[in-house]
Amino acid sequence: MDGLRLQGGPFGAPRVDPYLLERAEVITGPASILYGAASPGGILNLVSKRPTENPFGEVSLQTGSFNRIQGAFDVGGPVDKDKTLLYRVTGIGLNADTQVDNIGEQRFSIAPAWTWRPSIDTTITFLTSYRQDPKGGAFALLPIQGTLVPGTFGQIPRNFFAGDLNYETLKYKQATAGYEFEHRFDDVFTVRQNVRYLHNELSYVEVQPGGFTTTGAGATLRLVDGRTINRSYFSTNENLDTFAADNQLQAKFNMGPLQHTVLAGLDYQRFDFNNLARFAATNTLDILAPNYTQNIAVPTALFQNLDQHLSQRGLYVQDEARLGRLTVLGGVRYDWAEGNTLAQNTGVRVLNDDQKPTGRIGAIYNFDNGIAPYVSYSTSFQPTSVGTLLNGQPFKPTTGEQYEGGVKYQPVGTNLMFTAAVYDLKQQNVATVISGPGIPANTTAQVGEVSSRGFEGSVVGSPLPGLSLRGQYSYLDNRISSPQDVNFGKRLANVPMHTASLWANYLVQGGPATGFGFGGGVRYVHDMYTTNANNLTVPTIVPGVFLPAATVPASTVFDAVLSYDFGMRYQQWKGLSAAVDVNNVFDKTYVSLCTAGGCRWALGRTVLATLTYRW
Repeated sequence: MDGLRLQGGPFGAPRVDPYLLERAEVITGPASILYGAASPGGILNLVSKRPTENPFGEVSLQTGSFNRIQGAFDVGGPVDKDKTLLYRVTGIGLNADTQVDNIGEQRFSIAPAWTWRPSIDTTITFLTSYRQDPKGGAFALLPIQGTLVPGTFGQIPRNFFAGDLNYETLKYKQATAGYEFEHRFDDVFTVRQNVRYLHNELSYVEVQPGGFTTTGAGATLRLVDGRTINRSYFSTNENLDTFAADNQLQAKFNMGPLQHTVLAGLDYQRFDFNNLARFAATNTLDILAPNYTQNIAVPTALFQNLDQHLSQRGLYVQDEARLGRLTVLGGVRYDWAEGNTLAQNTGVRVLNDDQKPTGRIGAIYNFDNGIAPYVSYSTSFQPTSVGTLLNGQPFKPTTGEQYEGGVKYQPVGTNLMFTAAVYDLKQQNVATVISGPGIPANTTAQVGEVSSRGFEGSVVGSPLPGLSLRGQYSYLDNRISSPQDVNFGKRLANVPMHTASLWANYLVQGGPATGFGFGGGVRYVHDMYTTNANNLTVPTIVPGVFLPAATVPASTVFDAVLSYDFGMRYQQWKGLSAAVDVNNVFDKTYVSLCTAGGCRWALGRTVLATLTYRW
């Protein structure tokens, strides 16, 4: 986020409300080396809203499905007449139920920002934010029988709550403070410094459902009654402090016909994390006659109590060289990572020290007709993942290597952009979520090596006045490629081979319907495996009869929107607009994720109505 890596705990991942963002940048190829240790495929950089020279304001109200009530505001502009001081304050608050009974969402976020420009060559922008979630949702899954495959008593409803009313809380707090500094010495040299501190806290208590109770073993394994669910008590308190800084020196100069932009930098990250978690089997639940206020025993023994300190330093240099329509971009970096992990409940301390050089190079050529082919090669090193594996060991650094080639095409005189790319990627120590008996929800493991070969294509733009289009397709053959892995050659769980989406929106430009807009789209996700073994069966109430549960079926979902810009037809209402968004128009019931430990229903039809006023 804002050019610095976001890092969270196992459950307390940083949360950023989209309303606080100015844009999201997908940075691929060699350029992503500037943002620290990153995946060779690139990164997603979230950009916070910044102060602007022109005064403005916006307020919005939203209501809709699940008793949702939301309010937001965004105001900013210059403080003084010379516009050397600028400000912006953005805030949003939400209260809503969720698809699951007895699970709610409440959150409030505010993000003040200031910019000071003491001279034409110097700028410093302070970015701060605070977020509080008194109710933050839940992580629990439901049994496979009754979701992915038929249950003894039919389908488990999407709104079914399988926890306990006295043990169902997820509270989250987050605060950030930082700045971006830039000073231009002359036409050649510019320095930049980007700094951010982040603190977050999470308190999570849940009675997590597991599978149905069973009896027997092997060929005689069966469900006891098909209505009683095993459950576990799980709680965790997490605290995380992170500090990140990136220092850059840029030089722009010419050497003969070559135009160079050279960037050298030093970045630093530190993570201080501690948690206290409890986990144990607890009372079962009858899905046909659920008792949500049982006498739940809180485990006395600790499941995990970590005190972890991680740090990373990186040196990098990049050169972007232009010769006419040809641009070549190359970079190298070297990372040092250190870790000190103490499991206070066992007394085991693990020290780790990792370091590795990486590099990236790419080239693109821009033809007169709008076609721009490119190629790139990159390696990666991603250390310092907060938390540990199930065995208490720290995560190993993720390394990778990727080859990519593609083309971008913008037809001359149009607002359309077409892209297509093929890639071959290998990554070691890839994180994947696991679950099962004796494993809390959202637990992460690592796979030795994963090979990914794929194709991506997209189109975005406006072919006609008032009409906007956005389409995307991707093919991903993602397989475990470690020969020593028992699942060698198998596809990675919960990764679809095909995904596609298409969205079109039209805003009427003239006539009596001026200002009316309507749009629609479709999302497709191919089937995917539930486990890395690509083979899973689950018992039924009949001894020895098992149902296949290896794959989550493909899904196709439709969305729609209606909008009206009052100001396009009535000048006195300029700035006022309204919209109604409908996701999953036909209320399709389908499973969005499934593991050996359970499944999650996708969100049903949601309708949101928003009224916005801008000035």
